[in-house]
This record gives sequence, C-alpha cells and structure tokens, in this order.
Amino acid sequence: MGHVTTDTPKSLLRVQDKSIIWYIILSLYKEGFRKFFLPLGYKGDMIENIIKLSKKYFVITRAQD
Repeated sequence: MGHVTTDTPKSLLRVQDKSIIWYIILSLYKEGFRKFFLPLGYKGDMIENIIKLSKKYFVITRAQD
C-alpha cells in the first residue's frame, strides 16, 4: 500500500468517490455521534481540509502535535 499512500494518507484514499474517513464519520454520525477528536499526523492538513466541508453537521477537533 506504500506506493498508493506516498502522497495521500490512508484515511483519504477513495472508495466509490468518497474518502475512507468520510465513510467512518458518516457511520458514526448515523449512530448519534456529533463530536469527533481526530489525532492528525501524517499529512494532517490534507485530512483537515477534506473534513472542513462537514463541520456544519458536527464538531471536529484537531489534536495538535
């Protein structure tokens, strides 16, 4: 999987046109979760930019290094 994740974190890999993290957060949202704490490391800025689009639905807090 290393060749696929050289420039992209695993959580941002696409499955049916959506990122893996999108599916995870959506699943948890459907179960009633509204606050998420994401420890972002490798390419965390990329992940943060993608999930910013969803902030109107729930609270996402980034863990600082």
